[in-house]
Amino acid sequence: MHLEGERKEVRRMNEDRKGQIAFLLVKHQLRKKGVRLTRSFRREVGNEAKAIGIPIEEAMEFVELIVRELVEETFSDYNVREGFEEAVLKPTTHG
Repeated sequence: MHLEGERKEVRRMNEDRKGQIAFLLVKHQLRKKGVRLTRSFRREVGNEAKAIGIPIEEAMEFVELIVRELVEETFSDYNVREGFEEAVLKPTTHG
């Protein structure tokens, strides 16, 4: 509990750690919401890059890294096997 007038010390985070956290947060949000790779996806990334003032090429590279990791996670041996077992080996009964 803080006393009236007492200030909480603010920790400073280095740029590498900020980047790691940003990457993980964006990846988590995309995992939760899903990624729609439509014809306009690249344009949308480009528009976002312009809006926040970063080079489009860097934004594309950043997004590509995240999407590739998500695809790898989705199609890893464990996930594919688990999905197969759930869908084929443990069929649900309808009726």
